[in-house]
Amino acid sequence: MTADTSSQLRLDNLGIAVRDVAAAASFFREGLGFDVEERDHDAEVNLGSGTRLYLFETATAAAHRDRSPELDDNPAGPDHVSFRVDDVDEACRRLQGRGIEFIHGPADKPDWGLRIAPFRDPDHNLYFLIKPL
Repeated sequence: MTADTSSQLRLDNLGIAVRDVAAAASFFREGLGFDVEERDHDAEVNLGSGTRLYLFETATAAAHRDRSPELDDNPAGPDHVSFRVDDVDEACRRLQGRGIEFIHGPADKPDWGLRIAPFRDPDHNLYFLIKPL
């Protein structure tokens, strides 16, 4: 791909299969505070800057293996979504007050160059709050 082509590419959306669109929409709206447009079998989460999460209902209720926040033993495929914040500790406290349960509290990951706080949505998809160290 040439520089001219890659400079035209912009992330539009990330698709996430969920078992219950209403529950997932509530997680992003009530828990994380994003604007969410719900429809019958899908929803769009406005992440800002024109980027969206596309939540769509999957017909299968098959559980998948939870991905590790350590990342080193996860299967191939889309793994997680990270949200950059100014203060991981403060954002973690704020989201806990909105009902978000974290896998563990904020921690420095010097090998990643980040302070992180990992959490999951109702379908066990993995997310991080991050801030560069």
